Amino acid sequence: MNAPRSSNTMAVPLAVWAEALARLDPARPPCDVSPVRWLRFIDDCGRFLDESWAARAEALGWGPLDLFGCNRDKPFARISQAGLIWLLEGRKLSVLTADTAAITTPSGGHLTFYRRRLETGGVLAWELGDHAIR
Repeated sequence: MNAPRSSNTMAVPLAVWAEALARLDPARPPCDVSPVRWLRFIDDCGRFLDESWAARAEALGWGPLDLFGCNRDKPFARISQAGLIWLLEGRKLSVLTADTAAITTPSGGHLTFYRRRLETGGVLAWELGDHAIR
């Protein structure tokens, strides 16, 4: 049985996500994200795609906002609007289901992220306007 689709799921090829993520500029972090944290986010996005999690996420009904979403004005500060990838912070994604993701911590423990409907004001990381970029 297929998982129900998120309301923010777009029927786009995964290559579109890869192309959009490739446009993220490592030298231009959003206003409330440190340069080091921004580079980590970009690396986490790349690892998510390279390790085939994106295809699995899409098959399980995770939409782009569920994964790459953030608040338009305060992308990092408003954690309630952060997609899964923002929460990896260099840690390894170990399990993904239709409703949860397990993130392995450096000590070997696991953090569980529960997929939720993002609040109004969420955008995709690659849609952040110049007003949110330093």
